[in-house]
Amino acid sequence: MLFACFVVICIFVLRDVFLLGVASQRGYRKLLIYAVVSSSYLTVAVIAASTFSFSAMIHALRLPFVCAAIIAFHIVLWRTAVWFKNKPVHDGMWLIALTPAPMLIFSLLVTSYVLAGLSGSDKTVTWSALFSAGWIIFVCVGAAAFRFAYRGWQDHTFVADLAAAASWTGLMIVPFASLT
Repeated sequence: MLFACFVVICIFVLRDVFLLGVASQRGYRKLLIYAVVSSSYLTVAVIAASTFSFSAMIHALRLPFVCAAIIAFHIVLWRTAVWFKNKPVHDGMWLIALTPAPMLIFSLLVTSYVLAGLSGSDKTVTWSALFSAGWIIFVCVGAAAFRFAYRGWQDHTFVADLAAAASWTGLMIVPFASLT
């Protein structure tokens, strides 16, 4: 399970760094919007997850309607990435990074629970909040560094393909994660 979460986190970090890194106008304002929006939904996820034990959270992933909702959401993310790829105006593609991806949120929470368990702490809410904040900071710093290093790079087709691949990764890991 932890390996699947690690794969999802890596793919989505790449997705968000590239999506936010190629945003051509008002890039740093978009990073601020990303940080605020991501903080909001990750805070809600951390608070909601704090009412469940780790085993209850894993059990919830195995419920058919939860799996179906996650899969449907990732299909929407994938179709949105494909739609942006085929549009002549690509600057709105960064909005995909604002959309909360269920498997990413789940992966961040599971990793937080595991880190809390490894540290011997029962403060999973604290670990989840710290891990979520770390995620946002890492993506924003990565996107800012990418923008600085590759100022003129605008390969929107590659970025759309990466966003679609991230959605497919989240989509394909749902059945695997629900079996473990």
